[in-house]
Amino acid sequence: MGLTKKKRAFIAAYCEDPKINQTEAARKAGCTFNRAKQTAYDWMRDPEVKREIDRQLAAKTEGRIEVLAKGGKLTPDLVIQELDAIEETCKLAGAGAWQVGTRVKIAELKGKFLKMWTERIEFDIDEKLVARLEAGRQNAGLKQPLLSAGTIDAETQEETPEDESGPKKDSIQ
Repeated sequence: MGLTKKKRAFIAAYCEDPKINQTEAARKAGCTFNRAKQTAYDWMRDPEVKREIDRQLAAKTEGRIEVLAKGGKLTPDLVIQELDAIEETCKLAGAGAWQVGTRVKIAELKGKFLKMWTERIEFDIDEKLVARLEAGRQNAGLKQPLLSAGTIDAETQEETPEDESGPKKDSIQ
């Protein structure tokens, strides 16, 4: 059937200020005081209205990220503030799929920034460990000698030599 003029006004009012509730958005769209609550309830169950609200709120969030990136001076504090603002927008918008997905991604990004988990494991290699690993390789019948220093890339299985200045460590990604 498509969106009527009142439904479009409701969507615009609701997306413009996520702090207002659905009833207020219906009143701004031209509904009477007595019918606004029921009309808003009905409209929020309309798949076309819900889809358009989700689309507009997602576009609004994406636009904020692009503006932030084009600003030039991107600092960790600015990024965290913007992630907080996006998370608040998602909370106010409800529990739809894009809101939940966005909030999960925000938590992941903040966790990485705060170094709550690592994507790389580093460990020291000492002579005793190298001897034990080489003995294990010989017992297993493997002919290739164990690398004693450097970084091993988990994807390519290639060694990158380590600087002479730093301690010997292997890194597994």
